[in-house]
Amino acid sequence: MWRIIFILSVMPVLAALAASWWFGTRVLAQWGGTRCRVDVARWRRIFGEDAGELGDDMTAAELSREIHRRGLEQWKRDDLRAAAARTGAKRFGTAVPPLAVMVMAMGTLAGRVPVFGAIAGVLGAVALAAGFLILSVGAELSMVLALMRKLQDQRLFVRSDDERAVAECLSAWVWEDSVPPVLRLLMKSNG
Repeated sequence: MWRIIFILSVMPVLAALAASWWFGTRVLAQWGGTRCRVDVARWRRIFGEDAGELGDDMTAAELSREIHRRGLEQWKRDDLRAAAARTGAKRFGTAVPPLAVMVMAMGTLAGRVPVFGAIAGVLGAVALAAGFLILSVGAELSMVLALMRKLQDQRLFVRSDDERAVAECLSAWVWEDSVPPVLRLLMKSNG
């Protein structure tokens, strides 16, 4: 039984890692360092007077992360149900793997679960979390696409190259956030 859980869990974990790397990490490495400028007056008009000051010359990764954060706040006001579903998937991805580690460790210490079974159980929990995160990525990508269209219509960016770099990085951040934190730690320690 533990072998079946292990085998069935490997595929979603590998798929989540591959998707995060291909659509997230790789894109941020390619576009994230691009220096971007925005029209500060338009920035304040779009995001409000309390939007804070932007540096004259920010990277696309920094600027897109700030836009993403503000977009998530707006999304929660505009479409609470979709935003709550995505937030719930992120919380599940954060909470379940460590809980599985604790439960499996206690089971192993009590002699009820073999060591391989504990590893398979934890991997199963990570796979379940990764599955929920990947399945909920579409809603957030739709929000990012709508946000980018709004920013394009408002002509926020000084150059069209800046606009493209920020758009690429916005999507990449969604994919970066679509992997359970435990897998992100593994990716960073190996990368």
